Amino acid sequence: MTTIFWILPIFLALVPSGSSLSCGLCGTTSDTSCTGPSKACLPGSACLVTYTSFETGGYPWALYTLSCGAQKVCGLTGTASHPVDGRVRMATSCCTTDNCVPDLPTLPEASSVWNGLVCPSCVSAKSTFCSASTTLKCKGNETMCVTQSVKNSAVSVATSFRGCASQSLCDVYGRTSDGEDEGITYTCTSGNISLKKSF
Repeated sequence: MTTIFWILPIFLALVPSGSSLSCGLCGTTSDTSCTGPSKACLPGSACLVTYTSFETGGYPWALYTLSCGAQKVCGLTGTASHPVDGRVRMATSCCTTDNCVPDLPTLPEASSVWNGLVCPSCVSAKSTFCSASTTLKCKGNETMCVTQSVKNSAVSVATSFRGCASQSLCDVYGRTSDGEDEGITYTCTSGNISLKKSF
C-alpha cells in the first residue's frame, strides 16, 4: 500500500489539539483504506473519509483519505469535469467515535444532461495554471466553474484544469493546502468572470 503524505496538508488545518474526538490521519492512492497517527479534532468534528476518483485521458486513479472533518461535509457526493475526457467523482462518509473508520462511501454517477452553465476550460499536465482557450457545457449538478491545481515538489508533479464542478465538491476541496501550497487546491465561482474560494 502506497501511503501519500504530500496530500495530507490539505486536512491538517482541521486538526488542532484539545478536543475530545480523535481520528486517524492518512492517505493512499493504492487502496480503499489506510492507517495513520491519531490526531485530536476540532469540537463538533467527525472522522471523515473522502474517496475521490480521477479519470483523465485514459489514466484513472483514486485517492482515499482519512482525517478529521467538519460535520457539514459528511455524506456529500460531487463531480467535476474538464474538456479532455476528464471527470472527478467524490464522496464522503463520517463516524463520531474516537479513532473510528467510516464505511467507504459510494461514488456518484455522472450526468449527461446539460444544465445551462458554460465554464472556461483548459488542462495543463505541466503547470498549476492553465489559460482557458475554450468553454465547457456543464452537466447535471455541476453548477460551479472550477480551477483545480495539484502541486507536489517531492515527485515533481504540477497539473491543473479548469471546468465544471458541483457545489459539494467545492465545499469539500475548496480549501488552500497548508504548507507551501503543496497538495490539491480547488477554487470555485458561480460564474465565469473571476474565481474565488468556495469557503
